[in-house]
Amino acid sequence: MSQGQIHLEALADLSDKTTVNVNLLTHLKTERVKKLLDAGMSFKEANTQAQKELLTNFGLQQYTTTDATDFSITSGTKEAGALIVFSSALLYKRSEAELTEYLSKLNQEFTEQGKLTDEMKKEYLDNCTKLDFDRIEEHITERYRASNKEVSVPPLQYFVDWDGDGIAGNELGDSGEIRLAFEKDTLFVPAEGGTFRVKVNSNIPFTFTPAGSIPHDQIVEDNFFMRTFNISGIDYTHSIENDDAVLAVAPAEGYFTTPSTLTVYSYDGSNRADLVIVQKGDKNKSFLKSDGKAALDGMVLVIANTILRFHTMEALYTNTYAGTNGAGPFETHTLDAGNNEIYQAWSQVYQVLRNIRVFAKSTNDLIGDEFSANFTFLTASLYYEMAVLWENIIYAENIFDINDIDKGKPMKSDELFEMFETRLAGEIGRFENKKNSFDETDDYFLYSKDFPRMVLAKMYLYQHKYAEAKNLLQAVVADGHYRLAPSRNEAIQKNSTEMIWGYLNPATTNPAEFQNMPVRLDDFLAYATYTEVLLSLAECEYRLGNSDAATRYLQQVTSKRNLTVTGDFLTSLKEAWKSELKGTGTYFAFLKRNDLATHELQIEEFRLIFPIPQNEVQLNPVQVQNPGYW
Repeated sequence: MSQGQIHLEALADLSDKTTVNVNLLTHLKTERVKKLLDAGMSFKEANTQAQKELLTNFGLQQYTTTDATDFSITSGTKEAGALIVFSSALLYKRSEAELTEYLSKLNQEFTEQGKLTDEMKKEYLDNCTKLDFDRIEEHITERYRASNKEVSVPPLQYFVDWDGDGIAGNELGDSGEIRLAFEKDTLFVPAEGGTFRVKVNSNIPFTFTPAGSIPHDQIVEDNFFMRTFNISGIDYTHSIENDDAVLAVAPAEGYFTTPSTLTVYSYDGSNRADLVIVQKGDKNKSFLKSDGKAALDGMVLVIANTILRFHTMEALYTNTYAGTNGAGPFETHTLDAGNNEIYQAWSQVYQVLRNIRVFAKSTNDLIGDEFSANFTFLTASLYYEMAVLWENIIYAENIFDINDIDKGKPMKSDELFEMFETRLAGEIGRFENKKNSFDETDDYFLYSKDFPRMVLAKMYLYQHKYAEAKNLLQAVVADGHYRLAPSRNEAIQKNSTEMIWGYLNPATTNPAEFQNMPVRLDDFLAYATYTEVLLSLAECEYRLGNSDAATRYLQQVTSKRNLTVTGDFLTSLKEAWKSELKGTGTYFAFLKRNDLATHELQIEEFRLIFPIPQNEVQLNPVQVQNPGYW
C-alpha cells in the first residue's frame, strides 16, 4: 500500500474495450508508443511494437499477444504472474519517490530505441532473484481476501530469466512433475583422489549456483578438536558435462577429511539435489596436529599416573616390593576406608575415565567413530585394574561431569567384565596386526590388536573362562611379533622384544614430583608382556587339563630366565609369576583367581578386595562399602 502518490499512465484504444488497467507495464510503454506514433505508425502498430520491445527486455516476450492494459494481478493467468513479478522487481526496496525516479530513468532509456542497457537489465534480474515469492503470493491473497475476493497466483518463479538467456522460465521446465536427483547419494573417493562422474537424473536444466545466490568458500569451524586432529577438507573442482557432474578430486591432505556436499539446483533454487563426497584420509600422515599431540600426551600421562598408583599399591600389597619408608598398611594388610592412598587412586581413576569420555565424545562428534574402539579399550583396561582391587565399582559410561558420578551404575566385577566382553570381542578386528612401539605420541593411541587381546584375555582369566582366554593368547603367539628376553630387566624396557603394552613411568620422567613414592617401580610400567602371555597360557592349559602343554609354556619362561622352581605345577607357576611379573599389577589377580591369595598373603577373606574410600561412600548414595570395612 502506497504511502504517497504514484503517477501512472496508459494509452488504450477504447473503441473495442470498456475496461483499461493501468499498471507499470502500461506506464513504461506509453512514451515509446507516442514516439512511434510520431514516426508515422498507426496506434495499433505502435502499441504492438512497444509492447513487444518492452516485454522482450525483461524476458517476458511470450506474453506480447495480450495488451498490457488487460494485465491484472488478480486474474490468476500467466499474464498476472508476469505483472506481479515485474512490478515486485521494480518496487524492490524502493520508496514511492525512488520508484518515480527509477521509472523516469527507464522511460528515458526505453523511449528512444525500445531497448534498455545491459546494466539496467542486470539490475532488474538481480532484483528478481532476491524476491520472496511465497511472501508475495501470501500478501496478494490476503489483501484481496480482506475485500472478500479470492485470488489465485500462478507459480511466480516462471516469470524470471534465471539463466540470462533472454527468456523467462524456460530453464525451469514445465510446471508438471520436476525431476532432479543424483544417481547416488554418496560418492566415496580414495585417499589418492581422481576424476569421477556422477549422473544427474533431471528433466530440467540445472546449475551449481542458482541465480541470486552468493558463492562463498566453505567455512571450517576452528575449534580445539579441529586443531587437535590432522583434518582437511576435500579439495575438488566440478563441472557439468551433458547430464553428468564431473568431479576432479585432489589427493587427501590430512589423516582425516571432512565430508563435502556438492549441490545442483534448478536455476531458481527451488529444487536441489545433494551429493555427499566422502574421501578417505591419508593414513601415511600423522593423525594429530601439534595441539593434538600435546593433548594426547597429557591424557597418556594421567593414565600412566593412574597405572603407577595402582601398580604401586598392588606391589606393596602382594609383598613383591618393600616400601622405602618401612612397612605400611598395604604391606601389613591393615587397610581401612580412610586410607588416603586408596582415596587418591579412586578419585584419580574416575577423573581419567571422565577425561577419556570427553575426548572420545568430542572426537566422535568431529570425525565419526573411527577411534571409538581405541577409547573403549583404554577405558576397559582401567576398569579391569579397578575391578581387581575393589570388585564393586561404579560404571559411569555416559557421565561427563565428575560431580555426577552418583548417577553411575554400581557393578560387580563379573557383571562389568561380561558387559565389556560383549562389546570388546567384536572390536579387535579393527586394529592393525603389528608390534606396538612407544616412541611417538601416536603410538600410545594407534595400538595393535595385541593390546585389546590382552585386555580381554585378562578379563576372561579373572572369570575362569580359560578356553576364551587361551584363544586370544595363542593369537598373540601365532602372529610372531614377540620373543622372550633373556632377563626380566630387558623384558620391561619400553621397546623390548617382549613389550606388548605399557607406559613410561612418570616417576622416571619427573622424579622430583614423585620423590615420596613408597616404592620404586620400573622405568616402564608394563601392562602386558610376552612373559605374561606364556605364563597365562600355562595357567589356561593347566586349568583345561592339558598338563603337558601347560608345562611346555612354563618351561619356555623358566629356561630362558634360568629360573629354578619347585613344588607342584601351580606353585611353580606362582614362583615364576612373582619373580618375572612383579610390579606389573598382575600378581594379585593371579593369586586371587587361583585361590592362593589368602594363604600366600596371610590375609582374611574380606581383604581380597580393597575398601571403598569412606568419602566416596558418604557422598555417593549408590556406592556401597565392601564387606568387612564397615
